Amino acid sequence: MWCLSAREYPAMQMYQRAYKTRFARIKAKRMTKEQFVVWGEQARIYRDKVLTGEMKLEEFEQWLKEN
Repeated sequence: MWCLSAREYPAMQMYQRAYKTRFARIKAKRMTKEQFVVWGEQARIYRDKVLTGEMKLEEFEQWLKEN
């Protein structure tokens, strides 16, 4: 079911892709786990805002690119 919702919602796909990229940075030691946790908390908040309609998808995409 989780994968189906990721396919259905572009915000979920963007979040998933960015999450995997950031996680790889931890493994490459280009990002600390603490930085990843902070980023993840903020990313989930923004992702949820997009899913509820409080934020535009384009704004979320721009935030992901900048952070």
